[in-house]
Amino acid sequence: TAHESPAQLVFLDINMPKMDGIQAAERIWEEHPSTRIIIVSSALTQAHCKEISRSAPKGTNYGLVDKQSATTQGLA
Repeated sequence: TAHESPAQLVFLDINMPKMDGIQAAERIWEEHPSTRIIIVSSALTQAHCKEISRSAPKGTNYGLVDKQSATTQGLA
């Protein structure tokens, strides 16, 4: 189960049904603070960046990818 062997890396989108990617990241970090999370979105804002930065446990590895920027840079 997830409680026995948590994921080492999780990909999330900002826009998801029932809860957004930031809320999902917060819940994951509550139980597994060392989980690395990458949030990808075509609607990433500065407010999202600040919110995830405040939510991440100190020393946590996380990434934020704006799909529009990634596409223009050839990453998507």
